[in-house]
This record gives sequence, structure tokens and C-alpha cells, in this order.
Amino acid sequence: TAATLVWLGMPLQMASVIVFNIGIGMAVDNTIHLITRFQRELPIDRDVTAALYRTGMSVGKAVLSTTVVLLAGFGSVGISEIPVTRLFSMLACMMLASALIGDLIILPAMLAVFVKREPPGIG
Repeated sequence: TAATLVWLGMPLQMASVIVFNIGIGMAVDNTIHLITRFQRELPIDRDVTAALYRTGMSVGKAVLSTTVVLLAGFGSVGISEIPVTRLFSMLACMMLASALIGDLIILPAMLAVFVKREPPGIG
């Protein structure tokens, strides 16, 4: 999101600083929900893929639906005639979309690669 500001040649404004704080907070919150659920699902059968699937089917749906609602809400502000409000809306939507991609695509891929795989019954 910050790179987009630079690419568009826009200066750092109060609205963008607020969006950064909100976006980081929401991304961290969703990530915590996903990792906590994954940690609860993994001991069931020690199958990382199955644990990721169960996590995605439970918490992933909630993360997706809340993000879509927030995107709709912030996106509707994008038609405002006030430039700062439009900037806030644009940056918030970009931040939410980036966080969603990170939480639902990048995080599971990293967990699948880096979580230690143990045979059932060991550990």
C-alpha cells in the first residue's frame, strides 16, 4: 500500500497513516485467528494438509466474509468528493485485499512448507 502511494506520487497524509495502522491491525487479527485454529486442528491427526483444509473451511470462511463486508463498506466511500476520504477508501481496500491474499494464500502455503511433518503417534 505504501508502494502504491510512492508509485502514484502521492505524499504521506494523515489518512494513509491511519489506514496503515488499521490494516496492520486487521491483518494481524485474521492471521492470529487462522494460526490459532491451525494449531488446534493439527494435533487431531498430525496431517498438515488436512489441518489446513479444516482451518480454511472454518476460520477461512469467516476471514473471507468479514473482509468482503469491509471492502464493500470502504469501497462505497470511494465515490466521495472529498479527496482525503477517497484516498482513505482506496488505501483501505488495497490493504484489506493484500491482507486477505496473505492470510488465505501465502500463510497456508508457508505453513504447508515450514510446519514439521511427523508420522501419526510420534511427538
